[in-house]
Amino acid sequence: MIGFEFETSVPMKWSDGGMRDKEDALFSLQAGITWGYTWKAVSDSGNLEIVTEPFNDEAVDRNAEVGRMIDVFADIGRFLDLLLTRPKRAAPGPPEDITLEAKNLLGIARLANAGKKGVYFVSPTTTSLMASPQATIGFTLDKIYTAAIRIVNTKLHFFDEDERVDRQREDTAGISLSGMHPVQGALLLEAAVRAREEVTALGAEQKNVPAQALDAYEGFLTIVISYLLMGSRQVRDWQYYKLIAPLMSRVSLHKMLQDEQVQPVAQFFTAERVLSAAGLDSDGTSMLYRIGVSGKANITRKQWIDSIIAGKDMLAQLDKNDTGSMSARDDDDDRTATGKKIYQLELRRLPNAMEPKNWVDLAISLYDISRRWHAAG
Repeated sequence: MIGFEFETSVPMKWSDGGMRDKEDALFSLQAGITWGYTWKAVSDSGNLEIVTEPFNDEAVDRNAEVGRMIDVFADIGRFLDLLLTRPKRAAPGPPEDITLEAKNLLGIARLANAGKKGVYFVSPTTTSLMASPQATIGFTLDKIYTAAIRIVNTKLHFFDEDERVDRQREDTAGISLSGMHPVQGALLLEAAVRAREEVTALGAEQKNVPAQALDAYEGFLTIVISYLLMGSRQVRDWQYYKLIAPLMSRVSLHKMLQDEQVQPVAQFFTAERVLSAAGLDSDGTSMLYRIGVSGKANITRKQWIDSIIAGKDMLAQLDKNDTGSMSARDDDDDRTATGKKIYQLELRRLPNAMEPKNWVDLAISLYDISRRWHAAG
């Protein structure tokens, strides 16, 4: 499964001035229809964010699912067009802000806080609707290595609406999955390589370990080592804990360590061995974040790894308390048809300032990439 978020800079509030929770405002452009949902408009730190329901990246009929995606983004487009048709001031000055009422002729269906009169958007413009996109993809542990190793060289494709010409051929800047910062993509690649080296050594030492356990452990280690490398080579202060990794776990990592596929080798997940595999000082006394995270609490590398073993995952707890992100799906137990557990990972290094007209192309490109990752052996 793969879902998308598009965070804009359009301030969004209830018409009485308040906006308390990210899930407070949900919309549909289909009058009278309550849906489960296909997409929603929410407030993220006070700004409008468009969030889609996950799409099935393992669907047998790829074209049918892509067709559904096109319909969903067309509906989102109608909503965004509505925001841009706000009334203009009679006197000189910027256009008026827009308030969408619950029972107006536009058919906006608000599914929460029904007592409120409407939702208030502060002077939306084409520029303020340009979004920072995110994609959350469900992976089994044995597929994470493949995903990580391909991210650095994977390119996104965008098409001209009229000529359907692939614009990547003319402009390749900022369209890589590691486009926010190539060095971070390279660190993810290094993490995958180091994880494979450790698993290869472990397999040579432990002849009776099942191959599926080694494959799952390799994916788990790729995530762990990527966090360690990002923290150890941090070059500037970060505002949030979750920015540490290009491929961010949406679950506490101790959940991965507890996976039945990993359990045959879980005893070898020790601070000394993991730090050695990452090429870091094995005593683990150095801080996880070399520079820090805007004055927030820091922990040592060993403290973090030991907490994963103990079942707490201190980084997930810190992040959950700060943003609610890393452990958002901590209690879920999604599985494939074959019984393997699915873990939600978020691509954090997508191109910034994405125009709404490119959202659907981005979604389809990532959808097809995700299908290939899942299909890969």
